[in-house]
Amino acid sequence: MLVKYHILVGVIFCGILFFLFPKINLIGLFLIFLSSIFIDVDHYTYYVYKKKDFSLKRAVNFFYSKMQKFLNLNKELQKNFYGGVFILHSIEFLILIFLLGLFFTNYFYFILLGLTLHLLFDIIFEYSFSGKIYKSSLFYCLSEIKGKELIE
Repeated sequence: MLVKYHILVGVIFCGILFFLFPKINLIGLFLIFLSSIFIDVDHYTYYVYKKKDFSLKRAVNFFYSKMQKFLNLNKELQKNFYGGVFILHSIEFLILIFLLGLFFTNYFYFILLGLTLHLLFDIIFEYSFSGKIYKSSLFYCLSEIKGKELIE
């Protein structure tokens, strides 16, 4: 899903939370909002690693063109491609954040909520176009990409 939609969903979600649970402080809402967007930093680090280029603008253009290429393929061809491995977009990372909340501070639960919101919408978007869910688990993603071609 595009960043602009994650921003919109994050604002709406935080607004709803603010009215339904007024005891949530602004720090909590801020953490939810930021984590619902900045989880995509793994896309940028992936781009830097693959292309050896630090340009944020070129990274955004790279992923937009990659998404367009993927969406222009028919459903059958989409099954033969994958978009990359993104560590922060996984249930394993969510479990890590949950454990940090258990052992350190409750603020990690706000971060967990934002990350979960982001992943939920990514999964809905991904499944609606390709019928696959790659961003659910890092291990699942790694097992599914064997024999598939990376969209470049």
